[in-house]
Amino acid sequence: MRVERPDRIVLHTSEYQVIEIQPAEKSAFVLELTHFMSAVSGKEKNSLTATCAINMTRFINEAYRKGC
Repeated sequence: MRVERPDRIVLHTSEYQVIEIQPAEKSAFVLELTHFMSAVSGKEKNSLTATCAINMTRFINEAYRKGC
């Protein structure tokens, strides 16, 4: 899979397929950075906790261990 542009994903499987994506009002990246800036400046509580990060790290490590 390759993302060439924000509005297109190219899949390379047994056949070549292009999936057009309708543009969103705001990009997820912009929303994430905006939330991060608000959390750092104390205007908003961070939605991700240390517990979330530990659980995700355990999940990823287990996936690697199983060869996924």
